[in-house]
Amino acid sequence: MPEQKAGGKKGTYSGVVSNESGDRGGDGEFMKFMVCAGCCCMCLILIIVGCVMFRQSVMEKREEIDISHTIINVPLIDQKTGEPTNCSCIEPCRYECKYIKEHFRRIPGECEYTDWYNVISDIVIILLIIGVIGCIAGKS
Repeated sequence: MPEQKAGGKKGTYSGVVSNESGDRGGDGEFMKFMVCAGCCCMCLILIIVGCVMFRQSVMEKREEIDISHTIINVPLIDQKTGEPTNCSCIEPCRYECKYIKEHFRRIPGECEYTDWYNVISDIVIILLIIGVIGCIAGKS
């Protein structure tokens, strides 16, 4: 091959760029991408499984609260029938918490849920909506 001068410097120029590693550089970047994508998928799966397990445990605890009994010692009005109960300190009434929630406005402390599930689920729904809006608006 003839010698060629490039930019005033002496040297040889063959016109062919030699890449002795072949496509290995591309394969390395592809492997990094696949590992990163796999980690992201695993994190997403773990988050979904964690949310499902959290919801299931909360619902089990809520069911235990709903079937537990409590005593009412004040007269209350049944909201479905409109009739007052005959509960007093002398003759208290015993009801399931589920019945109390459906029929009375005042709910005793032992029948209230203490888990923050409603707040947490509202926050997750808001974040999902923001994410969907971001995905839709981000492409335009």
